[in-house]
Amino acid sequence: MMARSTSTQIVITGISELDAKLKGLSAKLGKKYVRKATRKALVPVREQTKKNAPVDTGALRNAVKIKAMKRSRKAFGAIVQAGNQTGNIRNEFYGGFQEWGWRLKNGTKKPGTRFMKKASKEKRAAAVAIYRRSINEQIISGMRGGA
Repeated sequence: MMARSTSTQIVITGISELDAKLKGLSAKLGKKYVRKATRKALVPVREQTKKNAPVDTGALRNAVKIKAMKRSRKAFGAIVQAGNQTGNIRNEFYGGFQEWGWRLKNGTKKPGTRFMKKASKEKRAAAVAIYRRSINEQIISGMRGGA
């Protein structure tokens, strides 16, 4: 997770039949298929996150996006992220405060709404189904020479 944004991840592992098919592909092609399928799968999560987001000015809702994960050798894919990189202090931290909460000057803790966590729980099954279907279609298309 980046310091200036909130994000939620649905990590998909252990789908053995898809893992076996992906191992038969080159690493580059496999990553391409996974990235594309992940972005498609996160659309319902993004939409639910927008619905769940608290609304003051509407800026937080507008800031919810699907973005590529930070480059890594161990993990790749996409994330749903709510944050704005404009340099405006309110925009940088507001999403995090709404998700996890904050402390007032007098020490009182204001709980977060957990709007992103709720969205990921609500749409997890739909995201996994879309991911499976999408990656399977890409693999079959690639075997036919359509990739």
